Amino acid sequence: MEKKEIEDIQALINIFFPFAEELIVKFGEFFPYAGATNLEGEFVSVGLQDEIKHLSSAQVINSLKASLKSGHDKYIVTAVFYQVSTTDAVTDEKQDAIGVFVEHKEGQIAYDFFYPYVLGGDDNFEVNESYGNAVPKEIF
Repeated sequence: MEKKEIEDIQALINIFFPFAEELIVKFGEFFPYAGATNLEGEFVSVGLQDEIKHLSSAQVINSLKASLKSGHDKYIVTAVFYQVSTTDAVTDEKQDAIGVFVEHKEGQIAYDFFYPYVLGGDDNFEVNESYGNAVPKEIF
């Protein structure tokens, strides 16, 4: 991955990630949402027109990706944020995580990043070490 791609991806995640944290602290969960960096370098939210409360998270994620794909010519980087349960590689225990599917128009592949977290008393939100996987491109 090129340095510019890394910087673009990190900037987008840094802008939209705190929203997931805020929702988890307030409500314990969140519906998937998407963000992008447009051709002018501005960060934009990408939403769905339909009512999403009756859809499963997987359906919302797929709909967000479809929306991003239909407007892919307007974006440099796209990301979909979602809540997921993962397994700790060391302890083999289930853990909650914020998942981020991210794709850069110049990249050869996309990525799924996972940010395991712990929500403690007094709304103490702690993100543990993140990890990621290369995945096939879906947007660009």
